[in-house]
Amino acid sequence: MLAPRSTKLCSQRDVNLWRIPLQFSLAACALFAITLVPDILDKYGVIHIPSWLTMGGIDDARAILSAMMGAVAIVLALIFSVALLVPTVEPASTDYSLRER
Repeated sequence: MLAPRSTKLCSQRDVNLWRIPLQFSLAACALFAITLVPDILDKYGVIHIPSWLTMGGIDDARAILSAMMGAVAIVLALIFSVALLVPTVEPASTDYSLRER
């Protein structure tokens, strides 16, 4: 015989909307700390980082950052344009649906 269903609605999966973002944030902070240590040691002359490992100066970083911000702006523009397009197309599509006939 089947057990009675509980009245409380629960998910079959343990959905937790703060644990995974927190873990990713902590991992990003740890990765930052790990990559910061060799930079500081290289600055004070304790170690020497090879030239093939460094990716350039401040101008290169600025160019990469501006390219990334341009890509983010394009994605946001596409999302907003689709979000504005859907409510305008939806009433027209319901006029021609076959369900009402």
